Amino acid sequence: MTGVFAISVALSGSAAAVEGVWVYDTTYSAEAKFFAYGEHFRVTDVSADGHSAVGRWRQTGPDSQYHYCWDADGANNGYNDCNYGLPEGTYVYYQACVGEYAARDVWTSTCGTTDLTVT
Repeated sequence: MTGVFAISVALSGSAAAVEGVWVYDTTYSAEAKFFAYGEHFRVTDVSADGHSAVGRWRQTGPDSQYHYCWDADGANNGYNDCNYGLPEGTYVYYQACVGEYAARDVWTSTCGTTDLTVT
């Protein structure tokens, strides 16, 4: 019985950081992923359409406004990595969108499905 208890305790502690999935905007021009371990948000522009890729995320609780991570250096140049410091156990909702970087204008109508992860 002691062995079963030790295994369940070990497994419950490993569930704190949940790896997010890649999400896409509605036109599949941008992709984003939130990496719970280290709180990194990566955004990639995958379409040479003259617009920028932007990932937006927010957490639950008192700081519920959106934060943005832009990839504005052209399409297919790799991802832009934004590093944040969030407490363990923070729930993070995130999306990929398209926008105009110069004006910091996020086209919310292009934001794709929302994913949820936990740091």
